[in-house]
Amino acid sequence: MSLRANLKVPKHGLFYFASDQTVSIVATKKIEKVVSGDNTSKGSIVMLKYGTEVFQAEIIGVNGT
Repeated sequence: MSLRANLKVPKHGLFYFASDQTVSIVATKKIEKVVSGDNTSKGSIVMLKYGTEVFQAEIIGVNGT
């Protein structure tokens, strides 16, 4: 059972957008590129696609970690 729990992929994350100083919950499948860190750890910088725009955001946390 513990192996199965380790293989689950987080579906949503809490992200901080410095451009407009907001915090939002966004699906992790919207991550386009990882600038620093990885796509699930706190403090990582990622590029998120929202509609046709791409925004830089910092991960505050993801579900399950």
